[in-house]
Amino acid sequence: MNFSRVRPGKETTIFLLIFFPAIPLYLLNINLSDIWIDESFTKALIGHNFSEILSIMKNDFHPPLYFIALKVFATVFGISKFTIRFFSVLGVLSTLLLSYTAGQRVFGKKGSLYFTLLLLSLPMLASYSHDARMYTWAAFSVTGVFLYSVLFTQTGRIKDLVFLGFFTLLSIYTHYYCLIASFWANVIVFAILIIRKKKYWRIHLFMGLAVFVLYLPWLFNLLSQTHVAQKDFWVPEPSVQLILSCFTAPFYRKFFMELFSYPLVIIVYGSTLIVIYQSFMHQQSNNHVILLFSLFIFYMTIITMLIISLISQPILFSRYIMSVVTMLMVPPALFFIQQKNNWIKWSLLTLFFICGVYTSVKASFFSYGPYRQSMEYLSKAHPEVQKILHVTEITSGSLMEHNTIGNWQHYFLKNEKTLYYTNMKVFKELHQTGSLDEFLIPDEEFCVFNLQDFYLNKENFDQVLSECQTVAVDTITDNKSKDRFQLLLYVLKFRGNE
Repeated sequence: MNFSRVRPGKETTIFLLIFFPAIPLYLLNINLSDIWIDESFTKALIGHNFSEILSIMKNDFHPPLYFIALKVFATVFGISKFTIRFFSVLGVLSTLLLSYTAGQRVFGKKGSLYFTLLLLSLPMLASYSHDARMYTWAAFSVTGVFLYSVLFTQTGRIKDLVFLGFFTLLSIYTHYYCLIASFWANVIVFAILIIRKKKYWRIHLFMGLAVFVLYLPWLFNLLSQTHVAQKDFWVPEPSVQLILSCFTAPFYRKFFMELFSYPLVIIVYGSTLIVIYQSFMHQQSNNHVILLFSLFIFYMTIITMLIISLISQPILFSRYIMSVVTMLMVPPALFFIQQKNNWIKWSLLTLFFICGVYTSVKASFFSYGPYRQSMEYLSKAHPEVQKILHVTEITSGSLMEHNTIGNWQHYFLKNEKTLYYTNMKVFKELHQTGSLDEFLIPDEEFCVFNLQDFYLNKENFDQVLSECQTVAVDTITDNKSKDRFQLLLYVLKFRGNE
């Protein structure tokens, strides 16, 4: 439908026609993939009480708000793979609602429909709606910061400032990329007010101080987490490929570039360049502030994280771009608002929608690995095995998720050589051990799993093999996905001290 010909009052009907079909899109195959390590951490964490959650989070790398909110949600609706992932679906649906409702005051009624339709077509939002992590709610909070930053600079209304403060606080307690994004958004707000000589810069400064005071209870934990991350964090060193992935990952099929991803890249960055040219070179637009906020939030977040990665500890990673990914859709929305040629507008919008939804649907068939399948295989093929040793955290929580199949005992090998990035204390059933003889007797059989072609803690793994006789090595291929991830199952016999 051509939004430019929509009669006044019909925009909400069109939004509902966009919003309600989005629900089955985000729910499609929500339970297909087995839970992976980060999700298993989430599920295990919310099994603790609130004080324990806060205590455990002090040794993690994230703020606590998402986990506290999910704990409340799970207390009402139960803890299951579906419920903890559905909470993420609610995050992206809330982002669509916010983008349309508050977005009307920023983009206009028809412009907010463009913005919402573009967000619906964005594969990254669909992909991470299936992850029991904070990413969709991070996108929601930053979207709120963006919208109310624009609105407050335009209106100076206390109500808009209150919402800006609320979303800023929500952001900084949700993800540290959101903290950086919110910081730069508020810097721009303050700078614009000073440049325009608006007297209400003082109340914005007061709001910033209030948010800072409310963040103080967590600030010391942030400093502690930063110290831990400087010692050991899993993100790789910055590279050209990694930096480029921050700009292409929003259009991936989870981790892979699809043929249909390329039109999305071209349309987004092509329209962005056109809007920048029109806004700042020819002064043909009244949307300078909107464009400025979106570009500054997105690019300054990446630049800040890149600088930190270069001078301190690598923390730039494409997955975390999910926190600010909605900002990529602002320039294209402005482009479609300003585009007078309906044939160009609707050809590009249709192409973007088809490619985006197709890629999102393909992403819903992604599976992280054959974890349940592996436990079923172990139970049938090697019923004598009762103990599982984990040399990498990737297999630990994901396999323990299906422990009721055979009621195994799980051990995690932790010594001075072990690299791990998840707080393993969150798993109540996981026993930490420093050596094999702490839980095995000579000639006792046990098993070790490892991802094929993705060995972590290889030195420890090789040490385990050297102390044991190999009984069997089996390969389990994921039958849920065409990506065909595989786990290697090693059945070993401990030799003991020879």
